Amino acid sequence: MMTLSRLAKAAHVSVSTASKAFSMSREVNEQTRQMIFEIARKQGCFKQFFNAKYPKYVIAILCPELDSLYYSGLVTALHRELTDNGCEICTTVTGFSKETLSPLIQYYDTYTSVDGILLISNNMSTLPPHETPIVSIGKNCEGVLSHITIDQQTAVRSAIEYFHAGGCKNIGFIGEPLTVGKETTFIEAMQAVTGSWNERLISISRERFEAGGYQAVSQLFERKIPFDALLCAYDRMAFGAMRCLSEHGISVPTEVKLIGMDNLSTDAYTVPSLSSIGIDNSATSHWAVSQILSALNGGTLQPNTTVQHQLFLRESSKFNLP
Repeated sequence: MMTLSRLAKAAHVSVSTASKAFSMSREVNEQTRQMIFEIARKQGCFKQFFNAKYPKYVIAILCPELDSLYYSGLVTALHRELTDNGCEICTTVTGFSKETLSPLIQYYDTYTSVDGILLISNNMSTLPPHETPIVSIGKNCEGVLSHITIDQQTAVRSAIEYFHAGGCKNIGFIGEPLTVGKETTFIEAMQAVTGSWNERLISISRERFEAGGYQAVSQLFERKIPFDALLCAYDRMAFGAMRCLSEHGISVPTEVKLIGMDNLSTDAYTVPSLSSIGIDNSATSHWAVSQILSALNGGTLQPNTTVQHQLFLRESSKFNLP
């Protein structure tokens, strides 16, 4: 077994010099350090002796998925903010599974050298024991230092008020199995604004994304119940909905008005352009990163904050077209 003294002897340096090389001490010149490292790598013991702390903070982002443009957009904004603050980043997908998330947190906390964790849309009420600082985005849970609440309720209600004020009588919702929370928010908004809601105008697809929107609207047509406005669980479902409506000869927004959720950058370029509900990813990312860095630098933390969704009205929901 290779020991530090044997390695030092092979490199013709003192044990103290070898030790300082592996701790990245400035007392060892770079030429000597690289010579020692080269011998250690040939002997297969470099990782055994290297013990220097990485000069940048390493932050792990745990995200449910990257297929969704909402999550990938938020992760991109977090990457940009972390990079601007000189951090290194590793991103892991959890697949919406607490069975995956819990061991991942334990892995990053115990076996790797990440300095902090940014947790997106966590579905756990209590995190496993950990020492690594964690900031959560989207859902609060016991064990995080700071939390960002994403408020959809206000903007969804604004969307329903907009439909209702324009004279829409049959307002529906399309979603898929992972959008139960948005469905609940829609029902609450309908109850508050109109005093009622029609269960048959809620269509939940087995599919996701564009295929899910197409299937959900197809199911509404199969029910033979009229609808003049739809809130879509997210924008990619709205794209599929528009395709299905077009194939049935239904004009958007003349006959059916659509509002999506996520406010993707592509929304302004669809035909018609898509109205949507969304948040400011840059502001959200700035707050989350500021909190994790405050925790690491001994600064003052804000336990929580709320980011409000906003309603962005475009052509797909217009009542008075020129």
